[in-house]
Amino acid sequence: MNNYMKLTFPVLLLVASCGGEKPTKYIFDINEMQDNIATYTVSKGPMDELYCNLTSMFWTKEVMSDIKNGKEPDLENADNYTPTVLNVYEKKIEWVDFEQETPITDGKVEVTLRGKTMTYDVIRENGTFMIGSKLENLECNVPFKKGDEL
Repeated sequence: MNNYMKLTFPVLLLVASCGGEKPTKYIFDINEMQDNIATYTVSKGPMDELYCNLTSMFWTKEVMSDIKNGKEPDLENADNYTPTVLNVYEKKIEWVDFEQETPITDGKVEVTLRGKTMTYDVIRENGTFMIGSKLENLECNVPFKKGDEL
């Protein structure tokens, strides 16, 4: 039994130290996005602030759920939408409302929905967390807050 413990203990210690990463919960900060839309609109086209504001609806539970389920989002109730939640690890993101995990590779994540793959930038600067999106000439950063700050 003593030899068994000598062999088993280092393996258990290694497994416990490697698999214990806990995610940081982030929630889309819809108020920050709306209040400071110019800050989060990276591109500078004449209508880009409006378009970034409109595309920010994607980052709500209702729209993500509709997309995941193959439905058209119900924009009539946009005032009642709730922000989406992401569980962010060092090397992956768990998209709670999509029920997906995607690896972070070179500061980017790819999400595949309905056969279409979208690439987003993962931005971690000065204690902030944002997702950057680019659609043709439109470029927006989407702010998130830590879950315990809301």
